[in-house]
Amino acid sequence: YFPAAMAGLSAAVVETDGHGMDFVRLETEGGSSATVYLHGAHVTSWVRGGEEMLFLSRQAVYAPPKAIRGGIPICWPQFSDCGPLAAQHGFARNLSWSLVETVSTEGQSTAVLALASDPARPEAGSWPHPFHLTMRLTVTAETLCQELTVENAGQDSFSFTTALHTYFAVNDVGSAVVQGLDGARYLDSLEGRVEKEQSSAEVAFEGEVDRIYLGVPRELRIADARRTVAVVTSDTFGDAVVWNPWAAKAARMADYGDDEFHNHVCVEVAQVKEPVVLAPGEVWSGAQTLSVPDAPAAPPAPAPAPASASPLGV
Repeated sequence: YFPAAMAGLSAAVVETDGHGMDFVRLETEGGSSATVYLHGAHVTSWVRGGEEMLFLSRQAVYAPPKAIRGGIPICWPQFSDCGPLAAQHGFARNLSWSLVETVSTEGQSTAVLALASDPARPEAGSWPHPFHLTMRLTVTAETLCQELTVENAGQDSFSFTTALHTYFAVNDVGSAVVQGLDGARYLDSLEGRVEKEQSSAEVAFEGEVDRIYLGVPRELRIADARRTVAVVTSDTFGDAVVWNPWAAKAARMADYGDDEFHNHVCVEVAQVKEPVVLAPGEVWSGAQTLSVPDAPAAPPAPAPAPASASPLGV
């Protein structure tokens, strides 16, 4: 349910970028904003307090079905190769979603996008299950909230793994840490997903990191010299992936600058270890809320100037 737009605030409209790709920009009275592309329901920007909070590669390719490098890609119906599909991270990030609605109310702005199964699309050959996906994105002066909902629209059960693959912008990865994972078990994807235990209070980056943390707390933090960002999740996202490609892998990625590994940390809320199983008609949802807990509150929008008489008397 979304209330009607408040007087003086207008719902966002679909715009088209220089590559011919459609997007929606959500804005708040406090100056915060978010940008989401219809391709992949892909969030590419979150600005809070005048600062861009997400990393987007300068070499990102804007040419569907290629996924955009950076921001928040949606991995569904599988994360990485954790599922039956040959395609890395599934197909939700590679398809065009529909804009259901946008609503701007006092203090927040929301967009809802949807993707439904289509037996005529190529992925139906390897994923024959009818489904309906919804992605709801809400930006306020202080937070970015993202919720993914999956409905089984078919007659048979199916299972999936999933992640919101968030690229957090940092000043330099060498001084960035992820907090909240002390003692957590993880699968090290650099060593065949052997299970290990996080033995230090913070996850630091001194080389390539690719780990699936299992049964993580509901709040994690990404901290560097500039700021700390909190990630609060629903309990339906039980895992979290921490990733940075470092120099050698960065050099092999055509849509990513060789030096850009310095500029981000990926912390991806996920459900991987135990796939979600949905019976016919069942619905699953998972959400994350991003905030900057130690930052001062965003300043309120200036009050409108009082009306003055027109020199023409109208």
